Amino acid sequence: MIHAIIVGGDRNANFIVKAFAKNHIPFVVVNEDPEVAKYLSQENHIDVFCSATNKLHTYQELDVKNYDLVVALEQDDIKNYIIVSLLKKHCKVKKAICTVNDPDNVSIFRDLGVDTPISSSYLLAQRIMNDSDIASVMKTLSLENDNIVITEVTIQKEYLVAGKQIKDIAFPEPANISCIYRSPNVIIPRGDTVLMVGDNLIICSTAKSQKAIIDFIKAE
Repeated sequence: MIHAIIVGGDRNANFIVKAFAKNHIPFVVVNEDPEVAKYLSQENHIDVFCSATNKLHTYQELDVKNYDLVVALEQDDIKNYIIVSLLKKHCKVKKAICTVNDPDNVSIFRDLGVDTPISSSYLLAQRIMNDSDIASVMKTLSLENDNIVITEVTIQKEYLVAGKQIKDIAFPEPANISCIYRSPNVIIPRGDTVLMVGDNLIICSTAKSQKAIIDFIKAE
């Protein structure tokens, strides 16, 4: 039986918690924000340990030694790395997955020993929820090719692309909007899909074209 620890994040951590619960994976949840901890607890009817996520004593108190997996979801990339390092080095957790808020850090995190850095918590949650075998996720979920990057962008009302159909948007470089998270739904986009304010776009592109695409989407 696989045991996991889910650490940090805002309310979007709820997607990951529900994904693990759906697959009946034993897990513990740690979050240092009292409001988020309360929300996750009430939404999922579970106990959430509210404590500093970047301190070793938190994990020693929880006794998570030799757990199979840590999923770090903090908004700060450095904090995520500290969490993963503490758990792998001192608690002997076997595998680490963490969200990376700056896609440029994906290859850096992998070089530093993070097994699976991925730049979208939504994509991670969908993969877990759609996979009946969490072990296969642990083995295969990674960005195998450093030339491919996955970027998450939230559409703001001032962006020129807001309110436009995808087919009418002339991206400056080849890009694929893999999915759109529009609370509470995940949408597989088509040409006539309209980008709405608040949409979270999950975009696949080459590393070389990433900046041009993001700059284009964020143009006002």
